[in-house]
Formats: sequence, structure tokens, C-alpha cells
Amino acid sequence: MNLKENTPLQGGKYRILGLLGQGGFGITYLALQAGLNREVVIKEFFMREHCDRIEGSTRVSLGTSGSRESVALYLDKFLKEARNIAALKHANIISIYDVFEENGTAYYVMEYHSAGSLGSFVEQCGALREEDALYYIRQVAEALKFVHASRIMHLDVKPDNILVDDDGNAVLIDFGQSKRYNEKGKATSATPIGISHGYAPMEQYNPRGVREFSPATDVYSLGATLFTLLTGEIPPPALQLADNQCLLDALYGKNVSDAVVTAIVKSMSLVKENRPQSIDGFLSMLDAQPVNSGALLYGKEQVPDGGGASKHIKSQETPSVNEPPTKPFNWKTPAGIVAAILCLVLAWVVMNGGNGPATEPVPQAQKEKQTFTVNGVSFTMVAVEGGSFNMGSNDGSGDEKPVHTVVLDNYHIGETEVKQSLWQAVMGNNPSSFKSDDNVVETVSYSDCLNFIDKLNTLLEGQLSTGRKFRLPTEAEWEYAARGGNRSEGCDFSGSDVLSDVAWYDVNSGKETHLAKRKQPNELGIYDMSGNVYEWCSDWYAKDYYSVSPDANPQGPSSGSYRVIRGGSWDMKAQHCRVAFRNYAKPGARGYSNGLRLAL
Repeated sequence: MNLKENTPLQGGKYRILGLLGQGGFGITYLALQAGLNREVVIKEFFMREHCDRIEGSTRVSLGTSGSRESVALYLDKFLKEARNIAALKHANIISIYDVFEENGTAYYVMEYHSAGSLGSFVEQCGALREEDALYYIRQVAEALKFVHASRIMHLDVKPDNILVDDDGNAVLIDFGQSKRYNEKGKATSATPIGISHGYAPMEQYNPRGVREFSPATDVYSLGATLFTLLTGEIPPPALQLADNQCLLDALYGKNVSDAVVTAIVKSMSLVKENRPQSIDGFLSMLDAQPVNSGALLYGKEQVPDGGGASKHIKSQETPSVNEPPTKPFNWKTPAGIVAAILCLVLAWVVMNGGNGPATEPVPQAQKEKQTFTVNGVSFTMVAVEGGSFNMGSNDGSGDEKPVHTVVLDNYHIGETEVKQSLWQAVMGNNPSSFKSDDNVVETVSYSDCLNFIDKLNTLLEGQLSTGRKFRLPTEAEWEYAARGGNRSEGCDFSGSDVLSDVAWYDVNSGKETHLAKRKQPNELGIYDMSGNVYEWCSDWYAKDYYSVSPDANPQGPSSGSYRVIRGGSWDMKAQHCRVAFRNYAKPGARGYSNGLRLAL
């Protein structure tokens, strides 16, 4: 799949020396630039899920007809990354030498540093001494100040994205998630944003959380990076980081000075407004700390700063490369699960002004999917781990406003919309207009769905533990699952910003519904939450409900004339398929674009 050793590029200007790595969107090579006889890094655009190397050739095929729209979006993002980096001339930012298109794809060439990343060093050798960690963090901070002055946010600062050059200095790399902002502080593109769990703040889990320029987002990642350098541990994800106790417990006993602990805790505040609002604000919290003038861990001579060491500074011994790496805190252990639950509860308190949830938190949801069988037909429910999220959208119609924080308990939701085969097995009939066993059921009213669920619960009574019943999801549960739950990457549609990747809608449906699981799932492994058929929710509809909705497990208004339907359908435009879009219908309406998805 990758280019072979000695493959020439640009007519022999570059020659591939070997493979350095491969991710979901590109392949990275070590290469020789012949004219200057220097080693360089070449990154090739190559989407692993959609691209292929044409056999016996160096050419790349950029996706099938169904995926080319998505591939084109990410190719543009790849070239944007190269342009963004090339325009940033700074000693602590990676230098781009060249950008070109060849072999049906695109490449960019950058400087090569053999020492590797801070992430790989911590993984191999464990935590750094405080003075060494601060030396690198200060350099990355200066790079970020320069980036922010150009109205760019990096959005992916972490140890793996900080290299060390031959002089022992930090070099910030990988601007693949970066965003550029205009003079009014608005993002100039809506390209997708990935999530580096542990280093991404709460707002990056929100689809529109980084649409406005705010250095405080990168400040969070910088503080989280310093945490890793000092502890050897990856911080818990922001969704599980309810207060600073998790951070303090990890820093305790690491001989970290009080000022640095304060800087980390403050910079990793869940609420963006509570962090330093600029890189200078973050640096001011470190001003009293000693600075190592050379990178001891990379063999450079250390020169005392002369400012006096903090009383909490670690010993001056160089970490041994033979020492085992410090293991990150394991959230999958019993202690970790308990800590996660407590952190989620505390997160609710922090996000809601100190008022506790109205109900006790339920035990943590089972991680695995659950499959049930009724009259020979099987269906699968996906566990959705509860948490908090920002529901609604300020960019959509009036009934999507205001954006408000919602906290949900654990629940399960259907991996797919209910199929016609399951409806037939339970009800003994098939009301659908587009008939096929594996196709989703439609032309069902809200009342029809309740009758179906009542019979399903009766038939499966022996397979359900006490107190558990199938039901329709609430509107909040539906939106949280559609967004990807606590794994959300902030997409406009359920699982992608490219609608055709995940949905059947008016442009590609051929004016009919389609079989389940024929498009990509979202981050939770759930299919067709955008498009195919509208899905009934249990809530009554009210246009202004978001302004009075309770924060914990909202159930919708107590009465109304319409029920909520969500997700868009095969005959609807793209706007209706957004995860935030709200629609409604009479409970007795049997539209041929209305179906359902089960909750448990």
C-alpha cells in the first residue's frame, strides 16, 4: 500500500528511504532530497478507508464514486494543513519545504528530526524532570503565541505532536486539526475536528464549540501536555474530568512545584472562561519557575538558570532509557470506573452552577452490545454511556435554541432503526411502503410504535432483567446518541460532516428508503441516525422547550399536540438530517418517511 524504498518523486528530486508511519488520512515517509543531499519527511495524502494503490503503480485511486465527496473534503484539508504550516515561520514550528501533487494525490515535504517526539520519550522513559518539562512547554507556548497572532488555533497540542530537534529544542507539528479565523473571530471553514482524548477540552466535543477564536482551547491542551510530561500519564478525557482531584492525585508525590500544579489545574478547567485566556496568561503562572537552558534528556549540557530552584524540584538524575515507562491511569479498572462515575456526577455540578442532579446516578452501562431474539429475528442494542453534552444549535432554526447543557444517565439504543422483519415478527404484519425484510420499517404512527413496543416487551419478558423495558428514546437521548455520545467528534451529521457518507437523503436515496447498515456508522457504531427515515421520540413537541428544559434526563413537555421526530429521512434535504434539527408530527400520522429506533 505504501511507496516502496527508492521510489522517486518529482522526477527524482526526492527518493523514498523508508516508511515512518501511517494513519487514517496519510502515509509518512523518510526521504532524501537529492539536490541538497538532506533527509526530509514526506507526507502523502492517503485515506485508508477509501484510497487504494493501483496495482503495479505508484498512483492512488481517490475513493469510489460514493466516497469521492468525502475524500475531496479531506484532500482539501490536507492541502490546507500544508499551507497553514508553510506560512508559519517560527523556530519552534515545523518547516514545510515543498508541496506538490503527483500520482493522483498530494504530498508535502518537511524537515526531519531524528530524536523523535516527547510522547515517544515519555512512553519509553517515563516522566520528565520539572525543569526539562518547562523548558519544552515554554518553547511550545511561544510557538502557539505566534500561531494565535495569525488567527489560527492548533487544536491538537499533545506530546506526540512535539518533536525535539538536533539542538534539543521543541518543534510543534501536525496542524491537521487547525482552524483559521477571520477578523471577527469566526472560523473560515467547517472542516471536521478530531478529538485527542485527554488533551481536548470540553468545547471540542461540541460540534460548534470551536467555531469562534479562543486561545483558551489551546491553553487547555498545553496544560494537559505539561501534565503528561510531569507524570508520564495521559490525563482523563474532559468528559470524565469533573474537578481537579484527578489531576492532583496524579501530581501528588511527583515533586512538582505548587505553582506548576496550579497552572495545570487552572489551564484544564472544564469551563473555558475559567482558564487563562491567552498563552501569556498561562506563562505568567510559570514565571517563578526555573528554566533548564538545555535539553538534558537528549544529551545536552544543562546550565543552571540562576533563578533558584523550587523546593519541590526533582533530583538532577537523568532518566535512564532502561527504566520502564510510567503507565497511564487505567480507567477500565474497578477503581477507574468508580472514579469515572464520580467525575461525571461532579461534572454535572460544575456545568450547572453547583446544583446536583435530580436523581441518583445509575450503575455504569454495560460496554458491550446486547442482542435479543424474538420469534427467530435478532436485533442489537448499543450501550450509550451517560454524560453531559451541549444540546441544540445557535446556528439553526429557532426551536434549536438556546444551546443548553444536558446530563443523561446510561441507556441502550438500537444499532439500527427497527427493520421490517422485526416488526413482522412482533406484529404479524408489515405496514411499509418499500418492502424488504432488511429494510427499515416506515409508514408507522407514534401510536403504532407504542403498540409494537408493548408487544415486544411482553414477548421478551424472559430476556429482560427486572425493571428494564424497551421504549422510544427521549429527544435528548436521541440527540446525544446521534452526536456520538462521549466519543463525539463534533460532526454536523451523525458520524460525519459529509452527509453522503452516513445518510440516505433526497440527493442520493433514489426516492426510497434503503436497507439498514449500508452507510458508515457514527462514533458509537450506530447506523442511519441521519437520513433514511424519521424516528419517533417519546417527547411532546414545543418550540420553546429548550429555554425551560431541565438539565438532568429531560422528558419533554407534559402535554402537546405533536410528538418529536428526529434525524431527517430519504426525502428530506441535508439541513433536516443534522443532529440538532428538530421536527414534529401528529401522533396518529403514518407518513411513509416515519419509522422508529428502540431505546432500553
